[in-house]
Amino acid sequence: MTEIAKQLTHGGHIVIVDPWKSDILDMSPEWAYENADRSGVEHRIKIMTGDIRDCSLLDEDTFDLVVSCDSSIIYTSPSHSPLIANTLLRVAKPGAKIAVWNRILCGNNLVRSL
Repeated sequence: MTEIAKQLTHGGHIVIVDPWKSDILDMSPEWAYENADRSGVEHRIKIMTGDIRDCSLLDEDTFDLVVSCDSSIIYTSPSHSPLIANTLLRVAKPGAKIAVWNRILCGNNLVRSL
């Protein structure tokens, strides 16, 4: 996400919502903030702990770009997909881009794809 944050202009920012399940991926909010700080984009990133299946903490029609990164690794039940899709659609502004990305399957080329 730091690479996307580097591309932002006009006061843009990124909100990261993650359950931070360290047993699945070796990451934490502290790791994310340290990574953002090393990249010089810490002022553009807000990190929250939450569940993307019910992101009521985020307002509707808020984001120009919505990225679901690695949710298929964390939420493996087929019943999760509609919940995740509904959340992504709810928080995206009309006409926004929505990307669903899995680093294991797609590698680290998200920025190039967007």
